[in-house]
Amino acid sequence: MKEAVGEIPPLSPASLNGSRDENTAPPSPCRLAAQAERGDLTMILELADEWRAVCEAGRYNQPFFRPEWIHACAQAFAPAAKLLLITVREQGRLRAVLPLREVKRRFLGVPISRLSSITHSDYSCRFDIVHDSANGGDELIEAIWNRLKAQPEWDELELSNIPSGGGTEALLGLARRDGFRAWQEDLVRSPYIDLTAEERNGDFTCFVRSANLKRKLRRRWKKLQELGHVRLSREDCAGTEVLGRFYELERGGWKGKDGTAIACHPEVKQFYDLVAEQASHFGYFSLYFLEVSGKPIAAHFGLTLAGRYFPLKVAYDESYGEFSPGHLMLGQVLQDVIQQGAFECECLGDNEEWKMQWQVEIRPHSICHIYRNRRRADWLGLHDRIRHKLRLAAVRMAKRLLSSFRALHHH
Repeated sequence: MKEAVGEIPPLSPASLNGSRDENTAPPSPCRLAAQAERGDLTMILELADEWRAVCEAGRYNQPFFRPEWIHACAQAFAPAAKLLLITVREQGRLRAVLPLREVKRRFLGVPISRLSSITHSDYSCRFDIVHDSANGGDELIEAIWNRLKAQPEWDELELSNIPSGGGTEALLGLARRDGFRAWQEDLVRSPYIDLTAEERNGDFTCFVRSANLKRKLRRRWKKLQELGHVRLSREDCAGTEVLGRFYELERGGWKGKDGTAIACHPEVKQFYDLVAEQASHFGYFSLYFLEVSGKPIAAHFGLTLAGRYFPLKVAYDESYGEFSPGHLMLGQVLQDVIQQGAFECECLGDNEEWKMQWQVEIRPHSICHIYRNRRRADWLGLHDRIRHKLRLAAVRMAKRLLSSFRALHHH
């Protein structure tokens, strides 16, 4: 088996070398053939060109579903992961992909085999079955489910950060139809801004919800301009120097003190380095800086793909807190991405207070579980639900405490 590497070479699908299960699901009347292959991360690299084509042909042309993102996440956080890759082809053409990680654990002393999203749930904003159908892809999802349930080795399936209306929700319906235990719980309510919804007239505050905040931001923008020349810049190619400027700005604030900045953790930095490298290579990297007289006071580590802008990470200089640099930055960036033809800004993550001050809509995401063994399903399901609710409560409590701390710090 080849070793996984950081870049994605243009290899042909004929070079796949994972171990293929011989018991493939029988083709459907429309000649769909589902296969399950086991191997390491090289399987992602070798399927990359076809995988990208599937993303670009359907509703999944977003960074989080593309092979370079999946590989970067796995390479940084689980480089030795055992991969189970389920694919669906029609007359040799790839039409759907589900990349899973096999994890062994014990529950009440009993060994359990779990299949889960190969991406890290804290750093990958979205995950789903990727397919090229313009509609729901029902026949493709059913082909994947038939192949998955024919796999005897798993006890539970856990998929996280699933967008509402995605293929995984249809998978849960098929599992319940066939008598499998399954549950779905809310995870995050991710805000997004419809950039076509307002008359803009060049006003960077046009997507701010409150008229009072609009006025405040206009005043703060003018005050900021009194300090020196204010400039928004965009870097489309990732380099060590430009990424270093962003990491330094982020680490210089509360994230650095709290130990949550990218540069505080080597594996996290590796992930964002790989994302920046691959996004630059494929032409959708967007690193923004808001500068005053050449000094960066705020920045976005962003991606712009297929009409959507994704600010993955936001940083700002807290010594400029009185100017609301985060809000000013977002307003200026939105004007720029609109000029590039973007129709949506995905704020990502949960519906934090500062995001809700903009004219946002909500896109719910969930965590989904399917259990094979009905005798264990009730206990496993109860355990997983309690674990999920406790983790969610802890995360939300931490965010509230952090928000309160920051508010006290600024006052």
